[in-house]
Amino acid sequence: MSSFSDLMNTASGSLSSYNMVMSSFAVDVVRITDEFGAQMFTECRAMRAAVNRSSDLCEHPLETGNTIADFKIIKPNVAQLTMFIPADAYGSVYSDIEQAYVNSTSLIVQTRASSYADMVITDMPHDEAPDLGDTVAVTLTLKEVQWFTSTVETMPAKEVAVSSKSAKTGGTAKPDADTVKQGQKRPSDASPATQTKSSSVAKDIKDWF
Repeated sequence: MSSFSDLMNTASGSLSSYNMVMSSFAVDVVRITDEFGAQMFTECRAMRAAVNRSSDLCEHPLETGNTIADFKIIKPNVAQLTMFIPADAYGSVYSDIEQAYVNSTSLIVQTRASSYADMVITDMPHDEAPDLGDTVAVTLTLKEVQWFTSTVETMPAKEVAVSSKSAKTGGTAKPDADTVKQGQKRPSDASPATQTKSSSVAKDIKDWF
C-alpha cells in the first residue's frame, strides 16, 4: 500500500483536474455506500482507489530442501481511497466520515473491478495545504471485518466433571460449575486440623523472634 505522503502528492497533482472530474461524473465510478447500497459522502470525490487483496500460504520445509504448501489463508481486503472534499461541503462531509469511523459503520466500497462489503474505516488522516486551495484531501483506509457476538453459557454442577487436581486426592471439587444458585454463604469456624496447623505456625514465628 502507498504511504500517506505518496497519496498526498498524488492528490496534489490531481487537483488541477478536480473540477473536470466533478462535472463529468454523473454517477461516481468509485464510491462508498452503506450496507443497503445507498451512496454516502456524496459531496466528495474519490480521486484514487488502491485495493489490496492478499493471502498467506502455510508452507513447510522438507528434508530434501523443498518446500510444500498445504493451505492458504485469505486475508481481509484493505482499500485506500484518496478523496477530495470541496470547501462548501467539508464541514458536514468530514463530520459524516468521522461519525462512520467512530461508530465502525459497515460500508461497501464499489470500484470498476469489484465491490467490497463489510468494510469499516480504520484510518482517516487528512491534508490541508496551500496548493490544495480550499479543498481538503482525506485518505480513507477501510478494512474488511466479520462481526460476531460472543455468548457465555453456564453449566450446573451435575454436568461438570471433577477437576483432575481434586480427583487425584479423592476430592469432588468442580471449579468450572455454575455457582449462581449457591447464594450467600456465612463464614464458618476453621476445622480442628486447620486450627492446630495455624497455632503451630504462630508458635514457630514467636520462637524465631
